Amino acid sequence: MNRENLASIITRLHFCNNTKLENKEEFMRMKKDLLALNENDFSQKLMEFGFYDKEAS
Repeated sequence: MNRENLASIITRLHFCNNTKLENKEEFMRMKKDLLALNENDFSQKLMEFGFYDKEAS
């Protein structure tokens, strides 16, 4: 899966329980911030959201 798709998934997971998301700009800002991370920081975010867990694979 490419980095942009992963950033979209992480952003959706982040906002899935947030009923206060009122506009798309907030979503796009977070996705843009994720895409701006270096490889190590992006990998850390993937770990935080369980993408490296064996159960999630």
